[in-house]
Amino acid sequence: MKAQIAWLRELVDLEGISVEQMISRMTMSGTNIEGVESVCDENRGVIIAQIKSVRAHPDAKKLLVCDIDTGTKVVQVVTGAPNVKEGARVLLALPGARLFGGVDIQATELRGVHSEGMLCSFEELGYSKSVIAKEYSDGIVILPEDAPLGEEFAQAYGLCEGVMEAEITFNRPDCLSMYGLAREFSATFEREADLLPRKDFSTLPPGEVKVEIDESICPAYIALEFEGVEAVSSPFSWQLRLMEMGVRPINLLVDATNLTMLYSGSPTHAFDQDTLGPEGIRVRAARNGEVTETLDGVKRKLCDGDILITNGERIIAIGGIMGGEDTQITEKTKRVLVEFATFDKKQIRLTSKRLGLRTEASARFEKGVESQRIQLAVSIFLELMKGRYSSVKLSGILFEKEREAVFMRYSRVALLLGITLKPDEIMRLFERIEFSYEEIERNGERGLLVRAPFYRSDIEIEADLLEEIARLYGFDNIPSSLPALNKPANQYSATLKEWKLRELLWALGIDETVGYSFVSPGHIQRLGLDDQEPLMLRNPLGEEFSQMRPSLLVTALECLVNNQKRGAQSQAIYEIGNVFYRENGEMMQEKKLSISILDAGDFYVLKGMIEMILDDFGVEARYEPGTSSFFHPHRSADIIVEGNILGNIGVLHPKTAAVWELEGEVVLAEINLERLFSYDIPETVFTAPSRFPTSARDIALLVDEKVTHEQIVDVIEAEGVPLLQKVELFDTFSHPSWEGKKSMAYHMVFGSDERTLNTEEVEEIYDRIYTRLKNQLHAQRR
Repeated sequence: MKAQIAWLRELVDLEGISVEQMISRMTMSGTNIEGVESVCDENRGVIIAQIKSVRAHPDAKKLLVCDIDTGTKVVQVVTGAPNVKEGARVLLALPGARLFGGVDIQATELRGVHSEGMLCSFEELGYSKSVIAKEYSDGIVILPEDAPLGEEFAQAYGLCEGVMEAEITFNRPDCLSMYGLAREFSATFEREADLLPRKDFSTLPPGEVKVEIDESICPAYIALEFEGVEAVSSPFSWQLRLMEMGVRPINLLVDATNLTMLYSGSPTHAFDQDTLGPEGIRVRAARNGEVTETLDGVKRKLCDGDILITNGERIIAIGGIMGGEDTQITEKTKRVLVEFATFDKKQIRLTSKRLGLRTEASARFEKGVESQRIQLAVSIFLELMKGRYSSVKLSGILFEKEREAVFMRYSRVALLLGITLKPDEIMRLFERIEFSYEEIERNGERGLLVRAPFYRSDIEIEADLLEEIARLYGFDNIPSSLPALNKPANQYSATLKEWKLRELLWALGIDETVGYSFVSPGHIQRLGLDDQEPLMLRNPLGEEFSQMRPSLLVTALECLVNNQKRGAQSQAIYEIGNVFYRENGEMMQEKKLSISILDAGDFYVLKGMIEMILDDFGVEARYEPGTSSFFHPHRSADIIVEGNILGNIGVLHPKTAAVWELEGEVVLAEINLERLFSYDIPETVFTAPSRFPTSARDIALLVDEKVTHEQIVDVIEAEGVPLLQKVELFDTFSHPSWEGKKSMAYHMVFGSDERTLNTEEVEEIYDRIYTRLKNQLHAQRR
């Protein structure tokens, strides 16, 4: 949206506020100013002068020699402009001036005649051809007779501060108008605005044209019928303002409609009333295949739903987008019908996009124009046309909808914005933007019942009101602060825990698989799980998908087999999924994790992975001899947490591996995730490392095959406290000659946070540990 700063200053008291301050404050209040363009940026030294005399050039047929009064002296200028005339006030660039594009003006001779400057056209001042009025397109600028002689052009017409470009978001259609922007400036800078009020025009005599509308696509349609209006040029001030705003001046009527749109945000359209038949105006939806020719001379095919303005069966405009060719205003127009309407914004957007026809009108209608805005537009148009017509009549239909009030709780201001405001401070902020309010209590909370003015269609919920408070208070004035947390930082939902687990498994280099929940009964039998009551499907896809899986290991083994057949020898995979079983006659479902390794590590590699997972979730586990028949009897374990089985781990029994036709050692683990996730993840506690050195000792033990790692660690820890800091298993070994025996080697670290241990202390603890292992577990030192 372009906004001429001089026009803004007419509407709002912005005395003492610089353009830089406008840009900064408006941007921080939610209206982003993208930039400012000014005639003064590219033009310097262009003054208002008057032509005293015009004579032919003695040596060039197409050139004229003019004597120009600058207000202080008379200079001679040679020009080729076709529209120069004695007495005309013009724009003169004297020697030393600079024009658009970096053109420096100097005194020179043209075909032997001295010339002290140049008479300027709008194009030479940097205006685009697309916005220059037709009467100025082929010549110099002719100013009004009362233009101040000798003054700089930009200063005299308020052009130096230029035109700002405001980025208007889709929810603020009110700011696609000088009226809306002026209110924003007024509220932001807390300055008075001098805006034209909506007038009561119901006293106007009724018009001759009958208006019929479809309320679903056109809630309001007002037609003003003017007589005695001539399609002459509009005042120079109008034309200059339109050009500054990027709109090309056409004639008095069209320029008045464009100025009305720019001021109010409500597009209008003028028809030559003498081209209309007696049937009146009807707003209806198009029928598929209808064709009309628009003002740009293009014939356009219409579709069902497009909004049309018709006169009988004749289409005279595509509603909200563009008028028709045969009803446009011409120089012969004497009677005019001016349309003020609002249309269904969704349909306008669809039609505009499909036709590839986006206009200033459609850009506003597709964002929404309220019925009350039409009243404002009519008031502005009548003010602009005052004294320029002999009579005016009014026809039309107007449905007004009162905006619903929105309740805003005082408590939400501090909670969501992080600022503390008293109720009277909040009220004053709403008064700045003309929001009416009533202080009430609802559901035990005090607050304001707020009603936004007609032009603020974006105010619908409590959050919208809080946003208004934030931007008027100033986004840059809201302090940065950390949000208050309602939960301790160590609380994780099951979903977050599952993502945490996936990230850890990914970091361990394990690939994820996703298996079917339906498996073959034969596969369950091959794993030795057929002793459980099966859950069979009534209508399976086939025999291989007829039973619900009781364990993830079934689909894990299927995956290992298929991958090995395709040449994958070394595999490490995991799956997170549901298993199904019966308990007391009812179907049960649990989420589990399976990890499977084929020739990618041994039992202790997978056990280390499990321990890393449990440690990350803050769970301490014990390992007891395994009870699952499909595992190796001496190389498997149940994972015990707080006396309950969390899962199991083991090397696949060689007989089971042979049944599955798997080559190589397979290590499997399955963990109940619902039980794992039921434990709270403890907060991480950081402790400083000891300033004192540690001492390490290793011990290799020959123990019975039935003695577990946990039993040995329990003895070492019980005898080693408080100076034992760490114990780790680093080697296991067995020999055929050691019937019923195995070797297990441990690394122990001793230390104190208070002092350095001496050798005698460490040796004493070491001996006590070995003695207890010998007496309790019949261990022998190797």
